[in-house]
Amino acid sequence: RCFTCHQNGGTAASFSFGGSAVNADTVYQVVRGVDSNFLNYSTPENSRMLDYPANDTDGNHPAAGTLVGFDGSEDYNRILYWINYNAPNN
Repeated sequence: RCFTCHQNGGTAASFSFGGSAVNADTVYQVVRGVDSNFLNYSTPENSRMLDYPANDTDGNHPAAGTLVGFDGSEDYNRILYWINYNAPNN
């Protein structure tokens, strides 16, 4: 779901998750370093990354809240699993 905007030609193409615009290690470092609640290791289900789009404090994403159908979806569960295992760079 993130890739829809974060791709070349998307509304967030300046921080693309694909192609040659930004490499995977850069994306990983940004995701890991956004803020202390973006990836909440003590209670992963409260991680802001799971709030789609991620409602951040600097206005990069619209304050739309969780996308209907995202909670409990395959994408949601995959991200939650990743956070539960300390968000490895893989």
